[in-house]
Amino acid sequence: IYSSFGKIGNPQMKVVGSRISHQQGALSYTLADATKKQSFQFTYTVKFTHTGSERMDVKVPPRPQLPLSLPPDLFYPFTLGSASVPAIHFVLIAALWVVIARV
Repeated sequence: IYSSFGKIGNPQMKVVGSRISHQQGALSYTLADATKKQSFQFTYTVKFTHTGSERMDVKVPPRPQLPLSLPPDLFYPFTLGSASVPAIHFVLIAALWVVIARV
């Protein structure tokens, strides 16, 4: 299966899917002399099918579930004790100052 990709004015064909099927049969040695090599003919066929402009069904897996409980050390660097409270305020003020300065 192939389809057009890229710019509308210059689309490029791209293979988007494939399928294989095979048939199994019996090979028979038909030469009189068993020491001679015999050739066997195998045929392979390839068919390209254009998907056209119709919409193809895309399967999107469901979003993974978020954990219901957070680990206790999630905010580890910011909760080292009561001495870190002023440092947190300083970090937040500095971050806000950077955001406001960019606007």
